[in-house]
Amino acid sequence: MLGNIVVLIMACCATLACGNPLELQQSLAKASNLQAFGGIPATRGEFPWHVSLQHFSTSGGWFHRCDGTIISESYVIASALLCSPPFSGSKENMRAVAGTLEWKRPRSIHNVTAIIEDGDVRSGSGFLALFKVDPPFQFDCYTKAVQLPDHFIESLPGTVMTTTGWGHMMPDQYEPSDMLMKFELSVVSKAVCYKKNVIEMLHFMCANEARNETIGSGDCVRRGWGSPLIFNGELRGVLLLFLKCDVPDLYVEISLLRRWISLYTGV
Repeated sequence: MLGNIVVLIMACCATLACGNPLELQQSLAKASNLQAFGGIPATRGEFPWHVSLQHFSTSGGWFHRCDGTIISESYVIASALLCSPPFSGSKENMRAVAGTLEWKRPRSIHNVTAIIEDGDVRSGSGFLALFKVDPPFQFDCYTKAVQLPDHFIESLPGTVMTTTGWGHMMPDQYEPSDMLMKFELSVVSKAVCYKKNVIEMLHFMCANEARNETIGSGDCVRRGWGSPLIFNGELRGVLLLFLKCDVPDLYVEISLLRRWISLYTGV
């Protein structure tokens, strides 16, 4: 009951800001259908920085490849490991779709003109990519840049954050959901994260289902490839990897790579 009330309030706020009663009615109808594994549909304008990075296939047209986050009028940040060529094809066949909850129904379309990867794997990075788009984003109620954290502000264990994505809503399901979904996750201490995942790279962080009391008791849900992890409107992490069902999800901690982001984007 409380969860439904929260969804209702957020939907009202997002729609009142943009003044479209019809969209409020549609958002409420979709949000009232709570999904499996703790995810619920996002409401219009709730996450205006979230974009669908898409790849064109001659056999099936445009399809959602992974999730990205707007950080300026010209740049989207996402996982290099999951979103960049050759995994996603060539940049000539990529585009970013913004301002929508349904990746199949673009509100605005932006061609990917350049991809910049952080290549210093030895430092624990080398897993993020900046996607330059053209035309630039036109910011409004439904399309905005996310705030970036200050340099070296690490996310504290136990902090509850929100992740969004066109993820796979059932185990062993590999088609993205039609609607943008949101989940609450809790940051896991790096000591526990490294022990669980056998990973020792300082630029990483882990997050677990906030509703699960046991560390690593995940539900095998693919919440989205490259999904953002948001805390108080700031981009704290970008989803790097699902390792396995009984360990937390692995994220790149954005604050520890702010110099690299600023170097290429000026943000």
